[in-house]
Formats: sequence, C-alpha cells, structure tokens
Amino acid sequence: YDEDVYQFNHTAVWGSFWEDGQWGYACCHQTVRNAYCTGSKGAEVAKRMKEEMASRVANARSELEKRNHERLKEAAAESVQKAKHGATEEELNNLDPSKVAKARLEERKRNQSATLDDRKRKFNSLKGEDDTVTEEMMEAFRMERNHADDPMAAFMSKKAKR
Repeated sequence: YDEDVYQFNHTAVWGSFWEDGQWGYACCHQTVRNAYCTGSKGAEVAKRMKEEMASRVANARSELEKRNHERLKEAAAESVQKAKHGATEEELNNLDPSKVAKARLEERKRNQSATLDDRKRKFNSLKGEDDTVTEEMMEAFRMERNHADDPMAAFMSKKAKR
C-alpha cells in the first residue's frame, strides 16, 4: 500500500478515524471505505443525524415501554383470578355442581389407580380413554390436586392415609 495516498477528495487516510467499532476517514467521519469526502460539513451533518436518530430511538423505546406497561397492568388485573384458580369467576359460577362432583369422583379414582403398580398395565390400555377435557373436569382436578404452598397439605395427606 502506498502511504499518505488520499482518494476520493479526502484529506486524511483510511483508518485515521475510529467510531463504534468501525474504521473511517478523520476528515469527514465516513465509515464507508470508498465514499466520497463530504468535508467538515458532512461530519457535522452526520453528527446531527446520529443525535436525532438516538433521540428518536429513545422516544420510540419510551412509548413502547409505556404501552407494554399499560398492557401488563390490564392483563394482570384480568388474570389475577384466572392465575389463582385457572379460570375466571364467571366460568366457575357457570359450572354444574353435579357434573363437578362426578368429575371429582373420577379424578379420585384416577389418582388411586395411578398409585397402583403400573407394570401390570396393558400396552394400549390408555388408548381407549376419551381425550376431551371439560371445565368440570378441570375444576375437579384443581380441587383434588395437592398445593405445595398449602399449610394443611401435610395434614390432609396423613388423614388420607388412615
């Protein structure tokens, strides 16, 4: 390479400027190797454009954060009940109590049979079961499952063993 060879009207050599991990020309702050020199005015315009872009990005980011924060507030308010119980209060009130009781009995039977020896089960024995799950079945499952944060869980498990 020839030293101090200025190309495309530049007054500095390539590599005399470093910004954001890129080499460039010090005379115009161009980071494109074969770009034509725009001089000090080009450097000023590039600096203003960079500042304007940074402010636009900051504004867009703050707007996005505001929108996301509002959405999260709305979603949290709507799903407090659902997160706690897996269903909204309206859905729980619409359930048929007799169907829930029947589903609870089936859930208990299913839990008891799951504790039996699984080695004696036939290969395709689970294939004949119906895969549809109703709201009553989901409510029965929620009522019958053990909750880890329940302080009475240990007491109830001892009582069930008697």
